[in-house]
Amino acid sequence: MFLLGLIKTVAMHIGNYLSEDYNRRILKIVDLHSISTGFVPSKKITLYGEFAGISTDQVVEDCSGLNTLSFKLRLASIINEHLEPIRGTYHQLLCDESTLWEVLENGGKRARQIVTKTLEDVKTIVGFRH
Repeated sequence: MFLLGLIKTVAMHIGNYLSEDYNRRILKIVDLHSISTGFVPSKKITLYGEFAGISTDQVVEDCSGLNTLSFKLRLASIINEHLEPIRGTYHQLLCDESTLWEVLENGGKRARQIVTKTLEDVKTIVGFRH
């Protein structure tokens, strides 16, 4: 029962990695097209460059003939390609309950070690331990 609740909680947070969701979000991106101080790359151009691993100048050069919709669809495709391995791992973990439990147990052990040491340090500083 606990694991099912955990999976639902994790799924809500990881849901941002779903390709349909990204396509919809990218199509809704709004930019300021002109700024009086000169050219400033739009959010879309910056995102494209980051996910494609190229400079914003290269993005502008490569995509100069595209209309806004075509550019946004290409951006969505690049982001989806980048996130595909993450989605694959996510779905693989959801299907492997024993690995999920192992990850949870290992994380719990590490957290307890850190918390125990931190609590002892705090008790010493506050004066509860000598």
